[in-house]
Amino acid sequence: MICGNFEDVSREDVRCDAPTADAESHCLLASWAASERLRLKGSDVTNAYFQAKPLTRLLLMRQPTGGLGDPEVPAEACLLCRVPIYGSIDAGRGFYLRMDSEVKTAGMKASKVMPALYYHQDENGNLDAMLCTHVDDLLFACKPSGGKVIQETLGKFSVGKTEEGSFRYCGRRFTQHDDFTIEIDAEENTRGIRPISIDKSRKGTDVVTEKELTSLRSVTGSLAWVARYCRADLAYKVNELQRLCNAKATVSDLRLANKAVELAHLNQDTKLVYKSNWVNWQDLAVVTYSDASFANEEGFKSQQGRIHYLTNASQLGEKDHNIHVISFASSTLKRVCRATLQAESYALQSAVEHGDSVK
Repeated sequence: MICGNFEDVSREDVRCDAPTADAESHCLLASWAASERLRLKGSDVTNAYFQAKPLTRLLLMRQPTGGLGDPEVPAEACLLCRVPIYGSIDAGRGFYLRMDSEVKTAGMKASKVMPALYYHQDENGNLDAMLCTHVDDLLFACKPSGGKVIQETLGKFSVGKTEEGSFRYCGRRFTQHDDFTIEIDAEENTRGIRPISIDKSRKGTDVVTEKELTSLRSVTGSLAWVARYCRADLAYKVNELQRLCNAKATVSDLRLANKAVELAHLNQDTKLVYKSNWVNWQDLAVVTYSDASFANEEGFKSQQGRIHYLTNASQLGEKDHNIHVISFASSTLKRVCRATLQAESYALQSAVEHGDSVK
């Protein structure tokens, strides 16, 4: 392991980006597996970075104090690295490139929207395998016809134990019952969130200390993760707390954060449920539902909420219909004054007419 933050390398010379599976891709896979009555499975690649693509740059490592203890290797000698080392700035990308290459060689395609989500179609064009990759963690399901591409991909790596039934993936617990229904929860993560300690003598208008501000940011970050991955009921409160995490925060804001923690604990067993035989992927529709309040927040800001889900196209005309949730969020809407828009429009039109450069 090395400390990549000390590497004196320009990010323009070394690419470090490495796509990972979005939370939405996990939900898509869960929906498909439950709907097609397939077993959802999780696995991981052991010592992943040693199985990455060879480095294309020169990386020399100094030995620890005292050397390696090998008489044939002088203590002052540097080590030439052939593959990425955990902690180096491009380690994640090196493994992603190897995984991406092997998955596509096996016959799978990458989603154009979520590049860490792969799928395979049989000779009739029907979906028969899906795979999510989050660095070295894998989540997948397949029909008998798609099992070959999954096994071919796993066979290219040293893979640990493959789990099914109940397992953790990217921090969440995935549970699949005998009827193939899948539940996703973040109960363990929620239980670990602790309220902020506040002295009873503090007034609500008191500005928080630097230590308290750090605690506020920590709690808000933990709540944001839980809300993003499982708890739609916390989305609004988390967004509100995120706006308060600044040097102007007060003790009242700390108490607001503790109320959010209390709510999170109260409903910590909340789950995303993907019932089997609930949504037909041969009759699929994608629905986006959103709503917003106008100038209803402090400072006359507007707040919006949205949810995206899958349902049966044949049920769209019905008031009640089956759904599999894919994503949800709550955020502040940026409102622009109409006069400002008109001024900017006139300025742009004038610039074009006079041949000025437009930025």
